[in-house]
Amino acid sequence: MFKKMFFSKEKFIENFKEKYQEVSPKHISIEVSDDSLKSVWKISEDQSIGVDLNQTNLKLTNTNSLTKKVTLTEDLLGHIINNNQRVILEKIEQSKEALHQFPNIDQPSDGEQKGEEWLKVTNHVLKESLNKASTDENLIVEAKLFIGKLKESGELNIRLQCYNLDYSLTFLPNGKLYLSVFDDKNFQRGHSKTPSYSGEFFNNRPVILNEFIKLIFDIFSKSKIKIFEKK
Repeated sequence: MFKKMFFSKEKFIENFKEKYQEVSPKHISIEVSDDSLKSVWKISEDQSIGVDLNQTNLKLTNTNSLTKKVTLTEDLLGHIINNNQRVILEKIEQSKEALHQFPNIDQPSDGEQKGEEWLKVTNHVLKESLNKASTDENLIVEAKLFIGKLKESGELNIRLQCYNLDYSLTFLPNGKLYLSVFDDKNFQRGHSKTPSYSGEFFNNRPVILNEFIKLIFDIFSKSKIKIFEKK
């Protein structure tokens, strides 16, 4: 009986690994907090696949919604990290392609330039906090990333929550990017009902998207479980 149970778990892991490396999810949700990583990929309306791990424990949820606690091995950890990196990069490429569908740009307006500068300054301050957290044992890197479409006909969205900041970048049907940033400083997540910044971008969309890409790489290279390596 024990042999059968062991075989069943081994088979479960192998089937999970096979599916994990071949799917291209509709949207992804990846969360890091201290030494933990939670990742859920939505494959279809009724199918998803997920990982919940820390330095010593690992739970896998397959596409049949079956969850099993399994032994965390170096090979399995590498498989999970590599494929989370893969799907993030896939979604980033999808985001870039969405911009390329509206190629004609002009000189950014004053409003677009001011919004760009606001985002760069805000990101710089956040990156300083991430740098400090990655070197101070009393602090943690904590963030949650969503990229994709909630519905097939919906708009592509990048949402990034890190510490007190909640970013949302939406790819509008007219080619513009709509950015909103909420700041819950000194309060619980969701306390702020009015964004600290909101605005639309067209002529400097590549710069705005690149700021998000750099921030994503920065966060997931400074967390204890790293999806990207530091450059």
